[in-house]
Amino acid sequence: MEVKRMPAPSRKNAPADASWSAAKVSLRAATAEDVSAPSPALKLRQRVEERWIDDHAPAIDQRWSARRTLAFIILTCGGFWACVLFGIARLFH
Repeated sequence: MEVKRMPAPSRKNAPADASWSAAKVSLRAATAEDVSAPSPALKLRQRVEERWIDDHAPAIDQRWSARRTLAFIILTCGGFWACVLFGIARLFH
């Protein structure tokens, strides 16, 4: 099976106003004086976060401690692997 490749564009086939090939791109690092346009996505994210915090503030105050979270993870993962090992042992016994 032969793979055919697309030919590279040449200047003789370029349009008469080949400004796209003559354009120069220059990049510079942003400075503190640069002003960015307001982002609709950022505004939406901030509104959703504020609304979520208002709706869930009591639940945030009832978070688990790190010790309780770690104990939960160890027990649930340990229970899962114990069931897997028990099931494998029952299959091959």
